[in-house]
Amino acid sequence: MKSISANVTVVNPDLPGNLRIYPGDVSPPLASSINFQSRRTRANNLMIGLSSDGAGTLAVMNDSAGAVDVILDVNGFFR
Repeated sequence: MKSISANVTVVNPDLPGNLRIYPGDVSPPLASSINFQSRRTRANNLMIGLSSDGAGTLAVMNDSAGAVDVILDVNGFFR
């Protein structure tokens, strides 16, 4: 697999912020995948590449000072 189509949902964030979701073998991007406010559930669709090292990993960076729960529903994949 080279990339996935997914829906990311942010649940119960303590503080406002954003998540950056990106291939596990590269540096974090400057752009966020989803922005959120405290105590508000948010969802966003994304298409994201997977790591090219064969492991197919993703990395998630929480760019907030608070905790947040994340749900990632994979809809499909691309080869």
